[in-house]
Amino acid sequence: MPKALYVGIDLAGPANFADTCMAIEWQGKLNIHCGCSDTDILKILAPYLGKTPVFIALDAPLTYQEGGGYRDVDRALRQHLNQHGFAKIGVMAPTMTKMVYLTLRGLRLKECLSALPQTTLFETHPGAALLFSGADYDRVCNIKSNPQALATITDFLKQQIAFKQPITQDHQAMAVAAMLSAKRAALGQVFWQFQSDIVGQPALVL
Repeated sequence: MPKALYVGIDLAGPANFADTCMAIEWQGKLNIHCGCSDTDILKILAPYLGKTPVFIALDAPLTYQEGGGYRDVDRALRQHLNQHGFAKIGVMAPTMTKMVYLTLRGLRLKECLSALPQTTLFETHPGAALLFSGADYDRVCNIKSNPQALATITDFLKQQIAFKQPITQDHQAMAVAAMLSAKRAALGQVFWQFQSDIVGQPALVL
């Protein structure tokens, strides 16, 4: 396929841009941007739009279940994780209190990104994607609280794509993992995917 831009976004709620990180791979080179607002994300993408295919995987709910609760895609991912012994990996409903602001931002960003030329959008779960790509279960579970776990996951990611930019927080690592999911989806090499019946829901890919 022609050269493409691969993008992973670890999204945070609209009041917490500091924890939003974006990883982009262009022609084998990786750059990580943090503290991204929606406007920042669109500005970073702007030079590529209309010139090359863009594949974006977002770590955020991009739809919600009418009436609240878990979507079919959430239930399918939970089942898939449980079947492989990964019960400690969290899957939360988009309308949960701690998720609702993230969901609102995800919906808004989906609307903006879906309108961009030559852009394909996916939803992803970076923690699950790391596990199915071979990362250590305990390290993935403890990446937020354990610096050694973060270092181990960083080394694991560098086996899949070379980069020199330091990883100092889990959001950066998750953005890179999301980007790798976008790349696998573009190349038809996903570990797992699920297409929801919910209108407007992009495929969930790992």
